[in-house]
Amino acid sequence: MDITTLVASLLGPVYLAVGLGLLINKKYYQDTIASMAKGGALLYFGGAAALVVGLLITTHQNIWTLNAAGLVTLIGWIALLKGLALLILPKQMASLTKGCTADGAITIGAILAIVLGLYLTDTAYDLMALIG
Repeated sequence: MDITTLVASLLGPVYLAVGLGLLINKKYYQDTIASMAKGGALLYFGGAAALVVGLLITTHQNIWTLNAAGLVTLIGWIALLKGLALLILPKQMASLTKGCTADGAITIGAILAIVLGLYLTDTAYDLMALIG
């Protein structure tokens, strides 16, 4: 299994679950994001996890194309940069998080996560073949 398929098989279902969770439980996630904006351990561990995921992806795949491989590379670099920012500039990142609690932001994030999740899941598991 190549790196693109491996990452897509892991992140696709995760993005789908996150997107559906955001849509179904907006208030819960608004409260969670608001608590993250206060800083603390959750922000730190989120940064460390994002940095590890970003490093894992970018060190094993750095393919800049307009397909799933390029998307996985982009996700890896975004995760790496987000992780660094959360660990190096936690107060600034926490203040940026405050704007993410609006209903519109949650809905847009949910839709983007679902679309991304469907694309990655289809890349890994060929959903279109299963459907028909």
